[in-house]
Amino acid sequence: MRKSIFSVGLVLALLISSCGADPEVQVVEISKNNVVYDEIVRLNNCGGKGDSDHTATREFATTIEFGAGISAGYKSIVEGNLSAKYSEYRNTSKSLRVIAPPGTNMEFVLRWSDDVRAGNVQVNGKSGTYEVRIPIAVEQISGRDLGCGILLPQPTQSSEVVPTVQSPLSSYQTDGPFREHKQTPIVGTGVLAQGTYSDGMAPFDDAEILQHLNIQRIRLEENPDGCAIAAFNAEKIWFGSSVKTSLTINEVNVGTINGPTGKHGYIFDVRINAGDKICVTYFESSGFHIFLGPDLYYHYDSYCYRGHCR
Repeated sequence: MRKSIFSVGLVLALLISSCGADPEVQVVEISKNNVVYDEIVRLNNCGGKGDSDHTATREFATTIEFGAGISAGYKSIVEGNLSAKYSEYRNTSKSLRVIAPPGTNMEFVLRWSDDVRAGNVQVNGKSGTYEVRIPIAVEQISGRDLGCGILLPQPTQSSEVVPTVQSPLSSYQTDGPFREHKQTPIVGTGVLAQGTYSDGMAPFDDAEILQHLNIQRIRLEENPDGCAIAAFNAEKIWFGSSVKTSLTINEVNVGTINGPTGKHGYIFDVRINAGDKICVTYFESSGFHIFLGPDLYYHYDSYCYRGHCR
């Protein structure tokens, strides 16, 4: 009897010990690339009596996408392993300050360079992926005074240039839509409860799109922290995400999408003022996107026509 009781106790002790054991985590880097991209910063200080400034900053950032069978509860443990693996870089940041003197409407082009590491992560034999972005350098490529009374410059030819701070448009008007839009089912809460969508087949080619660049895009690529300052007044946004994602405006949660939207995404009625802080929370390495601006429908309604839905 004593032997039987001892055996049961030993088994229970082992079970308790194994339940409390830390998960086995493996992090393997499989690629390393330098990524260079441009950012436009616009500062309208036409009515100012002193200098207006903006500091653009990029910091060390990690994103993790868990595969099937990995609990989200392990995320902090994996992040700790990534911090340890890339400990020499984790406090890395790059910043650049630009200044618009009073009576100017300045446009600056900044060029960023990131060291992007990607790889696989395993937790107790289950696989996921990770990406680490390490800012390397930033430099000002150009700066010019657009002139007071001129709202926007002529469209740029580079698809990599992304406006982040610019003078607001006084109107909320948006051209379009250019295709029939249908209502989505209930897909979320708040302002993201229900949206519209089209087939995305408006026949605008890339040459036509380059004539309609009054649009701001907020994406993981340019906004790794999920936040940006609105460059336009808007009553519509084009929103897409790969997972359940919440939207905040000026740090107030205004809605949550309950699941993936697909590559095309949806159009939602969201009132935004230029200068508002827009953030998304809980996104994966596969990313998210928010587009807004008066040329919104030119891009949304031709998205599939230009092959991006495939």
